[in-house]
Amino acid sequence: MKAKFTAIELLLFLCAYTSASVVGILLLKYYGAWAGLIGFVGGFALVPTLVYGIFALTGLLWSGRPPLPLCGTSKCKYSDFKTIPTGDGNIIYVCRCGLRYKKVGCHVIEITTSGRTAPYMVWKPCRGWCREKTIHQASQH
Repeated sequence: MKAKFTAIELLLFLCAYTSASVVGILLLKYYGAWAGLIGFVGGFALVPTLVYGIFALTGLLWSGRPPLPLCGTSKCKYSDFKTIPTGDGNIIYVCRCGLRYKKVGCHVIEITTSGRTAPYMVWKPCRGWCREKTIHQASQH
C-alpha cells in the first residue's frame, strides 16, 4: 500500500523531525540520555504546537471568536444559534429569540422579518465584535 502524503505534510514532518533531532541532541550533549530522549519527544511536539498556535491566532484575529456576536437582544450567545442552510450555499443563523442573521466574511448581517438585510456587527482584530458603523442601504434578501 502506498503512503499518500501531500507536500505540506511532508514538509511539516521534516520540520518536526529536524526540531526533534536538534533539541534531542542538544539536551543529550548537556544533560544526558534521559534529557535527550525527553528533548526528542518535546522537539517533535514543538512544530505541531507552533502550527496550531499560528492557526488559533489567525482565527482569533481575522475570523472572530466566538464565531457570532450576541443576538440583538443580548440574550443569546453562539451556542444558542441554530443553523439553517439555504439553497444557494449560505447559512442563516437563527437565535432563540427568533432573530435571523447571515455571516459574510467578518460581517454579520441581520435579516429582518420582511426579508430585507441590515448591517449588524463586524469583527475587528484585537477588538472583537463591534457595531457596524458603515451605512449600507438595506437590500432585498
